[in-house]
Amino acid sequence: MTDTKAAVSAEAPTEKVRLNLNLPADIAQQLREIAARRQLSLTDVVSHALALESYVDSTVAKGGKILVEDSNNNLRELLILGR
Repeated sequence: MTDTKAAVSAEAPTEKVRLNLNLPADIAQQLREIAARRQLSLTDVVSHALALESYVDSTVAKGGKILVEDSNNNLRELLILGR
């Protein structure tokens, strides 16, 4: 097992675009909860999520795996649906 950690960057682009999203109420609530917990804006939470998705997509497309380690040091592979 490699002890390498990858940083996921969600740097803001220089040009901003305003978007309206139609989300299910439970997803919108999850966004608000994450934003509050991390003291971020909704925009930042969505930007971080998209950066993570981009990293995961790129890694899996290259044949890589996404592993998650729990607090007991157990590793599990995160299976990505739709790929």
